[in-house]
Amino acid sequence: MPGITWEGCSGVRAARNLQGIEEDVAESDYEGMQHFLSDSPWDQGALMAQVAAAADEELGGHEDSALYVDETSFVKKGKASVGVQRQYCGRLGKLENCQVAVFLAQGRGERVAAADFRLFLPEAWAEDARRCAKAKIPEARRVHRTKTELALEMIEAARATAGSEATRCMATTPPSPPRSRTWARCF
Repeated sequence: MPGITWEGCSGVRAARNLQGIEEDVAESDYEGMQHFLSDSPWDQGALMAQVAAAADEELGGHEDSALYVDETSFVKKGKASVGVQRQYCGRLGKLENCQVAVFLAQGRGERVAAADFRLFLPEAWAEDARRCAKAKIPEARRVHRTKTELALEMIEAARATAGSEATRCMATTPPSPPRSRTWARCF
């Protein structure tokens, strides 16, 4: 399944959802992929650690290596997806119903690879045990942390697990005012 998912994610369709992946990958099984992503007991942390280690091996340990931190948002119509609420949506530049995630990437020169991500859980979500249980959020993850805290957590994990030698870190802050970016040195 991971090979099929990777093939689908790197396919030709613009939509990187299960339907688009199913259309790109011959002999794929929509229900099987849905089960794999939603209900099967796979360890996302172990998978991301493996991805981060591969990115660090390829791009880390050089004078021009860097870790990049940024957030992005995903516009949503409903209220059931984890972390969805009316909040600042950077993609639209305004308040909107969306999910927000913070991403970490390992880079060197013009090459960049995803290394980690954290879904932002707003305070209202973290305080609603029933809603968290319905969304299948593990109890240990039902804690509100700021986007800065999520970013620092990922940077520390990258340095500890992959042994990243990156001496620079490019971090963007939530836009206030919109389109402003703050760049900072990691450590």
